[in-house]
Amino acid sequence: MESAAPERHGSGVLRAVLHSPPLWRVALVYVGSFGVQLVVGAWLIHYLTEGDGMAVGLAGLLAFLMFGVSAAARDLGGTLSARGVSPVILVGMAPFLATLGLAISIDRSFAVALPAVVLMGIGFSLPYAVMMDEAQRLFPQRPLAPITLLQLAANTIPMIVIPLVGAALAGGDGEAALLALAAFCAVGGVANLRPAVPPSAGPRR
Repeated sequence: MESAAPERHGSGVLRAVLHSPPLWRVALVYVGSFGVQLVVGAWLIHYLTEGDGMAVGLAGLLAFLMFGVSAAARDLGGTLSARGVSPVILVGMAPFLATLGLAISIDRSFAVALPAVVLMGIGFSLPYAVMMDEAQRLFPQRPLAPITLLQLAANTIPMIVIPLVGAALAGGDGEAALLALAAFCAVGGVANLRPAVPPSAGPRR
């Protein structure tokens, strides 16, 4: 009988996580940051080199640059958050950089693709530190529960979307697929134009 209490508590936390609108708002950005980045990474080289596009080596360099900028932006986001930059900027507005990058990348020229991958790299990862902090502060008694949900969504959704984008590319609708991904990132930004956790809650210790 004594072992039932932790189980009930765990189930209660899980239900609370699944029914938390603030967490789902954060999840929109998280899926955009990780899921959309995985989708783009899977097809970027193919998209840029399709038809009379750029050379494979050049397209590969741009793909590498996108992930490199993304890695740097993740640390930058944490630094800016520590310096007091508003979560509204880092989680609500930064995704629009990814939106812009995805939208302009429908032009496959190197001159446009270069700033596009930089914008995507920044927009995908700048929100990371604040997303993690807000998700854990929503459920301080079980901080890993929301993180698990976010990671599950961000890794599962690309399994569905990557083949769909591939089908769109094969059907000549690659630009439409990119614009759909851009719209998803924009929705995540709009949903987080106010913090998931009120600023008065203070930083998580």
